[in-house]
Amino acid sequence: MKISYSIITFILCLFLVTSLHAEEISQSLQEKAAMETIPPESIIVPTQQEAGVISLQDDYSNQFANRASWSTAVKFGQITHYGSAVIPGTSELLFENLGSTLKPSLSVGVQSRYFSLLNTDLRFGMNFDGGFTAQDSRILTATQTKIESRLQYYDLSLRPSISIFPLGKRVAAKIYSEIGQAQIALASRSSTARFSKNTSFYGFGVALNFAVTPKWNFVIEYFERKPFSVDPSWSFASSQTQLGLEYVW
Repeated sequence: MKISYSIITFILCLFLVTSLHAEEISQSLQEKAAMETIPPESIIVPTQQEAGVISLQDDYSNQFANRASWSTAVKFGQITHYGSAVIPGTSELLFENLGSTLKPSLSVGVQSRYFSLLNTDLRFGMNFDGGFTAQDSRILTATQTKIESRLQYYDLSLRPSISIFPLGKRVAAKIYSEIGQAQIALASRSSTARFSKNTSFYGFGVALNFAVTPKWNFVIEYFERKPFSVDPSWSFASSQTQLGLEYVW
C-alpha cells in the first residue's frame, strides 16, 4: 500500500507540473499573438526614469550649445566727475563737490556659439553699452542769484569680448575692450548758465557672470576708462564697478 501511495503521489505531482507548464506556454503564445496585432507606433517605450534610472539633464550645458545667443542687461554703478564748469557771469561749478552719483546702464549684445580650446569652452561676443546720470546743482551769478541747474552725463561704447567657462556653463569670466563717447552737460533755465563737454575714450574690463537660471545671469563688472585726449576742465573716475542682471535668449 505504501508503494501504491507513492506512485499515486508521484503521478499527481507530475500531472500538476505538466498542467502548470502547459498553462505558461499557452499564456506566452497568447501574449505573442496579441503583440503581433498591435501596431508598432502604439507601443509605448518606458523612459529611463520609469525604468528606475534617474537622468539629470543639465540645461546650462545644452543652452545655446550650437547657436549664437542675444542678451540684454541692466547694470548699476557709481561715477564721480572731476573738474569744473566756468560760465561767464556766474560762479565756478566744481564737479567733485557734487559727489558720486548712481549710474544705471543698459547693455545689448550677441555671443557666438561655444568653441572648445584646451578642454575649455569659449564664446566671442559684441556688446553695445550705454549709461546716463543726472545731478541737481546750483550756480550763483555775480549778483548772488541762485540758478537751479542739472548736471547730465551719458556714455555710449562698443565692447568686443571673449568669455571663458572654467567651471562649466554656470560661471563665465568675460574679458573685453571698449571704445566710446561720453558727454557732460549743464542744463538750466538760464540761457547763459549752460555748459557742455564731450570726449572719446578707450578702456578694458573684466566681468563675472553667474547663471541663476538657464536664462538669467548675475553680473559683476570692473573696468578702466581713459580719454584719448586729456581735458583739465573735465574728467571722470577711470575705475568703475557695476552690478546687474542679464537676460539671455
